[in-house]
Amino acid sequence: MFQCSDCGNDSFFKESENVTRCSACFSKVSSTETPLKFSKKPLERQPSPPNNKHEKPKSSIFSLSNRKILSYLFYFALSFSYVFFWEDILNFFQSTNNASQNPTAIVIEPETNISTEPETIEVSNDDFSLEEITLLPDIIGNVYFVGYVKNNAKIPVEKPRIDLNFYDKKNNLVGTTFGYAVKGMLLPDEKSMIQILYKNAKKYDRYEATVSSSKLYYERIEPELTLVKANLKKIGDDWKLVGRVKNPNDYSVQYVQVSYFLRDKKKKIRIYNTHYLQNNTLGPNEEADFNFEIYEENLQDFTPEINLQALKK
Repeated sequence: MFQCSDCGNDSFFKESENVTRCSACFSKVSSTETPLKFSKKPLERQPSPPNNKHEKPKSSIFSLSNRKILSYLFYFALSFSYVFFWEDILNFFQSTNNASQNPTAIVIEPETNISTEPETIEVSNDDFSLEEITLLPDIIGNVYFVGYVKNNAKIPVEKPRIDLNFYDKKNNLVGTTFGYAVKGMLLPDEKSMIQILYKNAKKYDRYEATVSSSKLYYERIEPELTLVKANLKKIGDDWKLVGRVKNPNDYSVQYVQVSYFLRDKKKKIRIYNTHYLQNNTLGPNEEADFNFEIYEENLQDFTPEINLQALKK
């Protein structure tokens, strides 16, 4: 029987009319050497017979059984490392993460003897006095209580609140209202304008006033403003209050508020109003004009009385 000279296989196939190849190793066979046996499946590689019939195939370390043993050993080693070293590994990654987020840790001890609650000292009604309280009714049934509140205490106080209770002849309470001083704080012996609205006022026989306030929430200085001039002028058919204010401080102020009373020739309060300057801010030593229209027909003998209020910027 004819056999392949390279592998000893005895099965061949014709690749073409003049080319014959071994079906096991695909070696080309000379056309003069015609094989006696052709494979029915010429492109299917046939296994090569061993040279020695008694020779056993050599065992490979990557055989199926050995691969299973290696995989079992790998998973066993991985489980062993997780059980005995997982805490160290976890601590390592946590410390690395914390170090990247907080390169330098600074511990600040809380200060002692500092109260987190605001200190509030109530100032009694006896520490205040109401002056020149005047009732100004309007045409729709409201009544405005205007005048001054004065701080008689020895300490500065926050914006005082004024509560009004109204009683009839039988001493029954028929209404209440309240309001605040125009100024945000009052120094000792200082006074501020007030305007309190009693809306839809019911008939009453008398009223009682209670003033309350507290010690300053924090130490501060209210900006002092200078009234350069203020006059009542009739321009056409309209009356206007025109004037100028100045910021004499070495810092800027904002929300400049101009509150005013207009007194008649008997010095009684007849009109009260309050406005803000169009300029939101006044710089150091800066001046600003104001021009407020007043809807009254005759203010010939009236004189203005003005309070100024602002916030430090």
